[in-house]
Amino acid sequence: NCNHVRHPSSFQIQKLYFHWVTRGQESLSWFEETMNQISKMDRDNIIETHQYLSTLKGSENTSQLKMFQEFVHEQTGKDFVSGLSTKQLTHFGRPDWDKVFSEAKSNHPGEEVGVFYCGPHALEEILDGMCKKYSSTQAGGTVFDFHSEKFS
Repeated sequence: NCNHVRHPSSFQIQKLYFHWVTRGQESLSWFEETMNQISKMDRDNIIETHQYLSTLKGSENTSQLKMFQEFVHEQTGKDFVSGLSTKQLTHFGRPDWDKVFSEAKSNHPGEEVGVFYCGPHALEEILDGMCKKYSSTQAGGTVFDFHSEKFS
C-alpha cells in the first residue's frame, strides 16, 4: 500500500528535512498536492521542506520577488512560486550545503542523521563529501549516514 510507510515501532522520526533543488518552476508543481497534504498533517512540525529554484540567483530582481513572495505568503499562507502551503518559502539559487549541514549538526548533537539522495551524480558526490566533513569522529558525536538512490 503506497499510502503507508512501515517501520519498526522503536523507530521514530524526530525531524525530516526535505530539500528539493530544481531549475524550473514548473517542476515544483509536480508534487504540490502531496506536499500540501503532508504539510497539513504535520501538526508537530516534524517536516521542514526547502525548495530551491536554482536558475534564480540573488540580485535586485530576486530581492523584489522575495519581498512580494513574503507578502503573498503572509496574506494567503501559500508560496506563489511553488504553490505550496508550507512554512518555508522557495529559496532562489542553490543551497548553501555547508550551512544546511552545520545547522543540522547543531540541531541534532550526538545523533545519527540519515541523508537520503536521488539525483545527478555530481550533487551526490557533494552531499557524500558534506556527510564526511560534518560527521564527528569523536564517540557520541553527530554522524551523517549517506544513502543514494541510483537510476539506470
